[in-house]
Amino acid sequence: MNPDCQRVRAQSLERFVAGHPADSALAAHLADCDACRAEFEAWQQAALTVRRWRVATSPALREQTRLRLRQQSEKLRQRRQAYWFLAAACAISAAVNAAAFRWIWAAAGLLQAWLGWPALSQPAMLAAWMATPLVVVVLVLWLVQSNPVDGVFTLEEFRHD
Repeated sequence: MNPDCQRVRAQSLERFVAGHPADSALAAHLADCDACRAEFEAWQQAALTVRRWRVATSPALREQTRLRLRQQSEKLRQRRQAYWFLAAACAISAAVNAAAFRWIWAAAGLLQAWLGWPALSQPAMLAAWMATPLVVVVLVLWLVQSNPVDGVFTLEEFRHD
């Protein structure tokens, strides 16, 4: 097998699995290469055998799968709504912080002077105040985080022993 065979086989296998007919480059290669021609014929025979199989799924399995998909879809819809609500809350929080910036800065200055803290404490307090909504959002996202595929299908649920 030469490198051309490997390349042709890799490209042809993808096309063959997708159900496309052999192209002219493959036909030319098959005319010259006995090994590839034999393998391609084996692929064709295997595909023909698989197409002849008639596998029927049980109605109960089909209905159970549909029910699980509907349930998962509903979970994802609810999660999407929660994220939109969270995004709206973040936007409102950012708007309030932006509108109240002057008062927050003044309050941080008064608190810094009243407690006798160094001058850098005023910007630090302002940064902490502004970062609080972000920290809350990250915490909420961490708490509701889950993989939407986890637990959807388990083998035990589909065993019919």
